[in-house]
Parts: sequence; C-alpha cells; structure tokens
Amino acid sequence: MEVSFSEPYQHTSGLCEFSPDGRFLASCCQCRLSLRDAATQHVLYLHTTLDPIQYIEWSPDSLLILCAMYRRGIVQVWSLEHSEWSCKIDEGLCGLVSAVWTSDSRNILTTCQFHLRMTVWSLVNKSVSYLKWPKLEKGSVSFTKNGKLMCLAERRDGKDHVSVFNLASWAMLSNFQVTTEDLAAIQFSPDCSHICVLDSAIFCKLAVYSIDGRCLADVSPYSNALGLRCMDWSDSGQLLAIGAYDQKIRILNHLTWSILLEFEHSSPIEQREVNVFVETESKPNFSKDIHQKLRKFEKNTSSRYETKDTPFTIPARKPNPKEADPKIGVSNLKFSPDSSLLASKNENMPNTVWIWSVKKVRLTAVLTHLNEVKCFAWDPCQSRLAICTGSYKIYLWSLSCNGAFAADLPSLNSFSVRSLRWHPSGSSLLICSNTHFYICYFDDITTE
Repeated sequence: MEVSFSEPYQHTSGLCEFSPDGRFLASCCQCRLSLRDAATQHVLYLHTTLDPIQYIEWSPDSLLILCAMYRRGIVQVWSLEHSEWSCKIDEGLCGLVSAVWTSDSRNILTTCQFHLRMTVWSLVNKSVSYLKWPKLEKGSVSFTKNGKLMCLAERRDGKDHVSVFNLASWAMLSNFQVTTEDLAAIQFSPDCSHICVLDSAIFCKLAVYSIDGRCLADVSPYSNALGLRCMDWSDSGQLLAIGAYDQKIRILNHLTWSILLEFEHSSPIEQREVNVFVETESKPNFSKDIHQKLRKFEKNTSSRYETKDTPFTIPARKPNPKEADPKIGVSNLKFSPDSSLLASKNENMPNTVWIWSVKKVRLTAVLTHLNEVKCFAWDPCQSRLAICTGSYKIYLWSLSCNGAFAADLPSLNSFSVRSLRWHPSGSSLLICSNTHFYICYFDDITTE
C-alpha cells in the first residue's frame, strides 16, 4: 500500500471536517471559515465570523454548515447552494454550550447554560420552540438513522427521563422514566427500534428501551466497583458492545439482550493465532554534528512494525487509585463497517490497540506503539484501521493483507497528529494537529 500527502493547511483547534457527501472540506482559522473542494482543495467560499470559531458541524444533507461561538453565545450558518444566504442565532444572556443539527437539516438545536432549556430554531419559517430539562450539555439527543425520530435525555424532579419526538411535527410520542441514577449517554440503535441509555461510571448499569418506553433490558454486569465507560452499536443494530472499568468488553444480542460474547484485555497474550505488531524506531547513520543540528526537528527517526511471537507481554502502567477517574478500563471501542471486527483501547495499556474478531470470537491482532494512542478510526468502506499517537506518524492496519505499516508525514517541522477522519468514500484520510492538517491519499480505493 502506497500513500501520498497533500500540502499542509492551517486551521485551529482541530476544526476540520469532510461534508457527509464527501464533496466539501470545511476548516477554521480563528474567525475565518474556509470551504474547499474535497478533491482539489481549492477554496470555494470564505466566510468571516463575529468571534473565534469553537465548533463546526455540517448539516446531514451537506448543503449548510454552522459555526458555534460559545463565548459569545451565537451561532452563524451559511449555505453552499445560495452563497448570499446566511443566518445568525443569538442565545443572549442564557449563554450557549452546544449547537447541533437535527437530522432533517432544517432545524438547529442549541442548549443554554445550566441545562435550563434546549431551543429549536427553524430555518424554514423562523419559528422558535423550547424543550425543557435537557440532562446533558452535549449528547442529550440522538436521532434515528432514517431521520424521523429524536430522543432527548431529561432530568425531571431529580429523576432521569427520556422523551421521543416526531421530527416532522415535533409532537412528543412518548415520555418515560428510566432506571439510571445519573444518565451519562443516550443512543438510538441503527435499526431505529431501540434506545440505549448508559449510567454514570459510579453505577454499573445499562438499559435498553423501546420507542414507547417499555424496558427491554436492564444490564448490570457487576456491582460495587466503577462501571461502564463506553458503548457502540454494530451497523445492523443486532449487537451492542459495552466497555467497562474491569478491562472487559461485553457484546449483547438484540433478541434476548443477554451477554453473547466477552473479551478481556489480559496480558501476556498466549494465543498463537494472534498477530502481534510492535513499533520500532531506527535513526539514520549521520555524523555526530549533523545529529546535533537535527535535534530541533522531531522527525529524525523512521518507524516500522515488527512482528513478535507469542507469548507476548503488553506494556502496562499502574493506575493511581487516588485519582477520581483512574486510567484503567476500556475507554474506546468501535465496530468495523461490516461489524465483523471490533477495535478497542484499554487505558492502563495506553499504547496498544486491540482488534477482535466477532465472527471467530477471538483476538485477531494487537498493535503496540512507542507513544500513547490518541485516536483510531475505521475506514467506512472496508476493514482498514487508522491510528495516531500524537507523533508525526500515522499507522494503518488492514484485514485484506493482514498487516500493518507506519507512514511519516512529509514535514521536518514538529507535527503532532491528534485526530483522524476518513473521507466517506474511504479514498483519503484527514490528519489533524492543533494547528495544521494534511490529507492522506491511498493508491488502493477498492473495497472488500
């Protein structure tokens, strides 16, 4: 697999996103919003905001983009179809903590400070309506994949509730109390039939509800310890994976909601069929004076993966029990596009990405790096995983070749990769630091 890179482009705070249809690329630099052609990187539109931009989001139909400026409490919206059209939303003294699109691309939801209310702003008829008691500053809402329904996490009279709305009329279809003590996350299933709510880390509990409020499952894998950290649905909605502080992944099925599979992040790895990839660095053979001149540059080494035999011990760090949020447990997990693989990160083994086979019910590969893993993302079209560790390199693992490799970014200046975003077609990868971004192109864009 060969890769090539674009020129570096400037932006701020990681604010860089492909549009959902893959045609455009938005990036921000302080008060300037740049909209580019995703294929050529030519700037199509430039807009200036009233304050430094802190958040951007494309509308689901890729025709509009919003910019949120939380410090000033305003949102500005621009259209790609009609360049002369714009919109400004001002929350006033209530302040602003989040702004998101609804799935119909014609309404914007904003949340004011102290969870006082959520406001629905219509871009069609300029109407304004209010939703009371949102539970979370961010992540209070979830939309169905078909864009017809929305669920809202609420806090009423000291109890957690969920309301379900029809987005066509904004009529409330149901409102019900959930069993969580302190709801921390809410998510619709991809098949639009179930709502999953996750309790806070203090309470090891997850509940699944139907749209009309019937409790289908109340899962508590264990008690008297820190609980669940993350969850992810398979694309079909038939499997739900949950990661916990006990370093285990549990996969539930959608028929009985019982635990179907359980994967544990244990070391050493003894299974012979597991592929172990370990990053190693090599330095060029320069003279001593040249090495001293290159010290100011970070990129004076190259990396590659070495395969190791099992048994293999994963490097681990001892968590501090005095911390409020100890560095332990499964902090991130993601299904591959076809749901046959699951990638995860265990916090007390922070340099390693684990890849599990759901079909074969076993560990497939582990990738251990020299630095802590910051982000990983699946190619949306095939079983290919991109990883970054905060260095000037990116790492890729592919099921089709059952191998992994590291690629250096084409810059001698210090560049710390903080986030990765795939193009919707899987043909390129957006690589972002805090100040600049590259686009990485692949020579093989065929899918499996």
